[in-house]
Amino acid sequence: MHVFFIILAIIFTSLGQILQKKATVSAPFIRLFKKYRFGSIFTCNFIFATASMSLATVFWVLALAKLDLSIANPSLSLSYVLVMLYSKYVFGDEIPKRRWLGVLLIIIGIIVISNS
Repeated sequence: MHVFFIILAIIFTSLGQILQKKATVSAPFIRLFKKYRFGSIFTCNFIFATASMSLATVFWVLALAKLDLSIANPSLSLSYVLVMLYSKYVFGDEIPKRRWLGVLLIIIGIIVISNS
């Protein structure tokens, strides 16, 4: 069951980050202090991002109740992989070969840690 909670934490963390990006890209910005742009807090994407990150926190705490932090925390790095894949195929981001190598290292690291 604890693996299920980690998977849900990864999915909701990734979703929250993606929705945060969508909120900042599509928001009608309100300029404050000439330096910062706030406006994304008034969009549905931002509200759903906040809800998603909140759910991720709940599932993360449930996972931590059953797993060692030294095993659970590296597993959460799979959210980096999911966000990168989404950003490539949906946002059209260019992903250099070195970043793909980083993804491979993350996956190998998670396999090594989970088998220990």
